[in-house]
Amino acid sequence: WLSSSEKAGFIAKTTPFFYRQGNMRLGEDLQPNEKFPDCVKFYFLRGIALNSVGLASPGALPLFEIGEWQKIIRPFGISHMPVKPTLEQRINETKNFARLFKKYLPNFLTPVWIEENFACPNTEEDICSLYYERLNHLKVIAEQDLGIPVIAKLSPEDGVDEMLRIARSGLCDGISYANTVKFGHLKSEIPWKKLFGTDDPKKSPLAKYGGGGLSGWPLADVICRRIEAFRREEPDFPIMAGGGINCY
Repeated sequence: WLSSSEKAGFIAKTTPFFYRQGNMRLGEDLQPNEKFPDCVKFYFLRGIALNSVGLASPGALPLFEIGEWQKIIRPFGISHMPVKPTLEQRINETKNFARLFKKYLPNFLTPVWIEENFACPNTEEDICSLYYERLNHLKVIAEQDLGIPVIAKLSPEDGVDEMLRIARSGLCDGISYANTVKFGHLKSEIPWKKLFGTDDPKKSPLAKYGGGGLSGWPLADVICRRIEAFRREEPDFPIMAGGGINCY
């Protein structure tokens, strides 16, 4: 029930540069093979969800070549996250993604932005391990001179200091705040035991996928507190708030 749903944009599901199987098997139409994939758990009556899709994707090139993005007529964002095991490989991933985006950019019918996702909890890399390389990814995107907004996606586990560091770097035009929270994290702020009877990822409903990430109303207070504190320091820097607070 967005108040201006005809005008509201969206952010496409995050993709790595290369093919990635992830935990959700996709068909040739890029839709899930299973109607109810076991890497996603919805709790409709409780207003929450767990997911561990794991960035399942055919890779960036097929997604651009299909041409569906280019047909969209309302502004939207395309999201990327590097997933390779070494720093050098991840930086190259981001550089190649930005170059590919630039190649196809003239074919888009609407204004678009690029979101660099630093906060997916469902990959091999712990989100905190990318802390010191985040500005490097934003730098290689800036070097491509795309001429479109660049948004950095962070996690509720990123505090205000990190939000300020990214915002004041001069390398992005806004922050997308925030992604899901890895199961069992932020124990002082999220009532894991009340929600699931445990805060142990090994006992999570998605334990076989590492625990999964939580979205929904429990993130609302966490995200709003961070944004409120950030706003005291940066009253005008653009933020796209998410993670379930739209229904809070």
